[in-house]
Amino acid sequence: RSRWRRPSRLVTLDQPDSAAAQAYGALRTAIHFAAAAERRKVILVTSASYEEGKTATAANLGVALAQSGSQVLLVSADLRRPILESFFNPDSALGLRGALRSGGGTKEQLYAEAKRRGIQGRSKMSKAQLQRAVASNRLGLTSLLHGEDSFERVMIETGVPGLKLLPAGPSTPNPSIVLGSDRVALLLEDMKLRADLILIDAPPVLPVPDSTILAVHSD
Repeated sequence: RSRWRRPSRLVTLDQPDSAAAQAYGALRTAIHFAAAAERRKVILVTSASYEEGKTATAANLGVALAQSGSQVLLVSADLRRPILESFFNPDSALGLRGALRSGGGTKEQLYAEAKRRGIQGRSKMSKAQLQRAVASNRLGLTSLLHGEDSFERVMIETGVPGLKLLPAGPSTPNPSIVLGSDRVALLLEDMKLRADLILIDAPPVLPVPDSTILAVHSD
């Protein structure tokens, strides 16, 4: 069984007057001051262990920052357990793992996603065939790091103005090696041109070395 809990709600959207949402607002203000004073753009969100709320923090902080007018890019870099995608509406992002695994989306939506990904033969496919084709053609961070795709094809609109999501992409047997490649630095430089702030949802520090590797590139 999975060891992590179902993701918390986006309180910054669902309960904007709650204490939790106000806390994210305070964190947003602190980040704005730090970013303006020291030109910081890349923020790594992690925790000591699993189930400590790091992904909920990344998602809600991303919303809070976007609500203040910033252009924000959320990066799902926990390649071992990517759940950041599930915080946002799967109907607007058919490439997300949750929608693919549940078979969500109409045939028209699946066709549109297949067209966006350049899947050949899509016009003759049934809904089931489109689901399989899209599921086997997941796009995201790992496909970018392998040089297999472009930002324009993998970026996902979250439904929150100013907030975009880069999903984890296809699973990889060696996340630490992938995240430690030279392409990460180049990719982040490209991201900096596309957003005011970049929030990276990274794995916890104690179980795996991935966050330590990514910390080199964060501010």
